[in-house]
Amino acid sequence: MNEIDTEFDLRSDSKGLDPDFASATLRRYHQSLWSKPLPSGVHLNLKPGSGLYLSGTAGDINLNLASDTISNSMAGHKSLAHFVTELPVGLVDDFRTVGSTIGARILFPGDRVDKKPTINVARGFHPRIKDRFDLTLECVRLFYKDQPSPLSIVFSRYKEFFDLFENFEGYVKFFLLQDMVHHSKVKFFTEMDDPFSKPPTPQNLNEYLIYASRSMEFIAMRNQRIRSLY
Repeated sequence: MNEIDTEFDLRSDSKGLDPDFASATLRRYHQSLWSKPLPSGVHLNLKPGSGLYLSGTAGDINLNLASDTISNSMAGHKSLAHFVTELPVGLVDDFRTVGSTIGARILFPGDRVDKKPTINVARGFHPRIKDRFDLTLECVRLFYKDQPSPLSIVFSRYKEFFDLFENFEGYVKFFLLQDMVHHSKVKFFTEMDDPFSKPPTPQNLNEYLIYASRSMEFIAMRNQRIRSLY
């Protein structure tokens, strides 16, 4: 595996654009990290695609994959306006800096199926997800159990992708997400009994502080897992 700097700020080589498509370093890191055996033993091979982010092969399956962030400070949401000025100085900047490392990035299928939204787009705009990766991961868990979630329909369009990992545990292990799961249950960034019963944005200052702390802690632990690979 090529050396990966888990402290590298992916914004630094994206020329002010979204690192998920503009950072050459991020693309290289993705290619290096996820070109490896799948749970079945079949090797996932990734390479930069012509006009695509990354193209991949897994046996006779062809994939087009795109980068997405698993960190979202949410500081710009209007629903946070009533308490955002009370946040500790520098917290949001720290959150965004941690969220600009490789530990805060993952791959999803990049192809649009039947001109419908991709996973990246759907999870960003769904009112019960709003780009929260803990809620996205809960949708993944439910999908593998054949149970409904806010993203069931979009995930079903990419069943071939999810089948590569065989089950939820395989998906979690492959993408180094173990620190967000305990006893096969998702560890949410905020306290919740029913994860899709209320708006996903933190509703008050204390809830935001918990959300930010848990999010950054997870990214730090995932970066540590990445460092342990080489």
